[in-house]
Amino acid sequence: MKKLLLITIAAVSMTLSSHAVSVDASSTGNWSGYMNWFDLNEDKTAGGFVSGAGWSAGALPATWSGSTLTLAPNTNTYADNINGDAGAWDYWSNSSDGGATMGPDGGKFMQAIYKMESGTDWAGQSLNLSGTIDSNTLDSRYSVYVFGKTLVNGVWSEHQYERVSLSSGAFSFDFNVDAGDHIAQIGFILEGSNANPADDWGNVQISGLTASAVPEPSTYALIAGLAAFLFVAIRRRK
Repeated sequence: MKKLLLITIAAVSMTLSSHAVSVDASSTGNWSGYMNWFDLNEDKTAGGFVSGAGWSAGALPATWSGSTLTLAPNTNTYADNINGDAGAWDYWSNSSDGGATMGPDGGKFMQAIYKMESGTDWAGQSLNLSGTIDSNTLDSRYSVYVFGKTLVNGVWSEHQYERVSLSSGAFSFDFNVDAGDHIAQIGFILEGSNANPADDWGNVQISGLTASAVPEPSTYALIAGLAAFLFVAIRRRK
């Protein structure tokens, strides 16, 4: 009986430890950038999807100063055109003469994604990302969100997607990742048109970021079931 009891304790302990995942939401964490861009409607909303690609955090931009993360509207696409990429003057700006000259403002709707991603390690986990919006001076044409997403591993089709709008003060975002072969992401989205860097479109500053990943209740149910099964076995051995 003692041997079975020890097996029960070891099995439960091993199951719990195998599901313990550490998440570093500080500036040294596994953050990366991605950008989706869309045609820009006249009212500055998103039109049809154009493309998406991995972008450097500094180009989103998403920058750190100590423990404070600052997200701002994208300006580098417009700025690069000023620096001589004449072929894209009509693509990235609202040029009124077919690209002969730059327009005064951006010409695409940008969805800047600053995210943490951890392979399939977060499958079956309940993720939490918390922090405080210290300052939000974004122009009204921009929105910022905290989000969670899963993609089917190897296929990259979207499986889950949740996001919550942020404005000011403390926030705590929970995202339950389905079990299975899924790539999970959690982080922030800042979206709105790309902008002329000559103008100030504001930014959002976030501090006190913490993150965690713990097994979902369904995982604990499996653990409890294993413990109950072994307990019954022990009882029958008496």
